[in-house]
Amino acid sequence: MSKVSVIIPLFNKEQFIEQTLQSVLDQSYKNLECIIVDDGSTDNGPQVTQRFIERNSLSWKLVSQPNAGQTKARNVGIQLSSGIYLAFLDSDDIWAPSKIQSQVDAMIQNPGCVLVLSAYAIFGDSAKRPRVVRHKSSKRMNSGWLDMRGFGGGLESLGLVRRLTIDQIGTFDEDLSTSSGLDLSLRLEQCGEIVLLKEIGLYYRISNGQWHGNSDALKHDLIKLTHKHGASNTRRLVAFHDSYFYWANVRSKGLFGFVGSIFLAIFKLDIYKILMLKSLLSRNLYSRLLGWLERKRTIGFLAHIGVQR
Repeated sequence: MSKVSVIIPLFNKEQFIEQTLQSVLDQSYKNLECIIVDDGSTDNGPQVTQRFIERNSLSWKLVSQPNAGQTKARNVGIQLSSGIYLAFLDSDDIWAPSKIQSQVDAMIQNPGCVLVLSAYAIFGDSAKRPRVVRHKSSKRMNSGWLDMRGFGGGLESLGLVRRLTIDQIGTFDEDLSTSSGLDLSLRLEQCGEIVLLKEIGLYYRISNGQWHGNSDALKHDLIKLTHKHGASNTRRLVAFHDSYFYWANVRSKGLFGFVGSIFLAIFKLDIYKILMLKSLLSRNLYSRLLGWLERKRTIGFLAHIGVQR
């Protein structure tokens, strides 16, 4: 049984980190090492983590660094790891118990595979209205992730990669913050197969202080990613990115402002804004439908591990 190194960056998540660590401990695949990199937390997250490690008599590592960002923290974890496979997990998310076993099996069955992802459920303060994201094509996933019309693959909390491949193509790009997982997914796509599993492997928690909510950081990352991965299609990508931020801003104006903006985009025949809105609405409706179909199972699992219903 090959060793899997689990790498968790930690920054001010004391209220969630124990549930995250418990989901690692509960994995059916047992040959794991877990490296938690505290990125200069100012709360009690590191103390909660250390108590969890001691209480369960684990050989897991908790290391600390001055605040340098989640991307640097992941790379520090990679440097300290010794597994054949690397698995990444954010400090407020939760794995399904069979997540690692299913992904390792997929790696073994697909020798050309360099990355395994799974479906994931999204939940907020409660588990009553989960959404589920299930990709069918890695190329469509990466394309939609890059132009902001589709959901991301969740590599930073869901991905399992071969250590050998990371040694060959490099670690996370430390010039990126919220989109470093997308960049790595695009680079991995160039050197091997990405396998997408249908089963839910991750329960992705929406909480305060997450990088995906930092629009300035996202804009910075998208500019760099456009030059790095979309040079042949720069104009289209920039137009979609501008449209994404346009609708994100419109949402804050309430229903009246939102409806008015829809009519304005149609009146001006702003194709990119119209296409972006269509994509955002359809992806959210579809994820809610899948979430409704998986609702009973999701609520039951999250309630079992202590997430409020």
